[in-house]
Amino acid sequence: MKQANGARRKLVLFTEFKDTLMDLAAKIRDRLGRPEAVMEIHGGVARDRRRQIVHAFMNDPEVVVLLANDAAGEGVNLQRAHLMVNYDLPIEP
Repeated sequence: MKQANGARRKLVLFTEFKDTLMDLAAKIRDRLGRPEAVMEIHGGVARDRRRQIVHAFMNDPEVVVLLANDAAGEGVNLQRAHLMVNYDLPIEP
């Protein structure tokens, strides 16, 4: 995923459940073949580590995917993302 100027595009993927988040992270890392390209924020991530992850996502061109649940919504500016996906939107019959 690259822009016309060669910079990598960034994706934020939200999911409600931590197990889903961890499963998706493993699958995306495997698919990309670059474990360092994917980071996660969930309730078990300490505040300082969360700041480091957000900084890496916003500034490190190698970090292209951020998976997050509600824990990322607390004071985190994710405007560097080119695409945001809400993975578990409810399906109504």
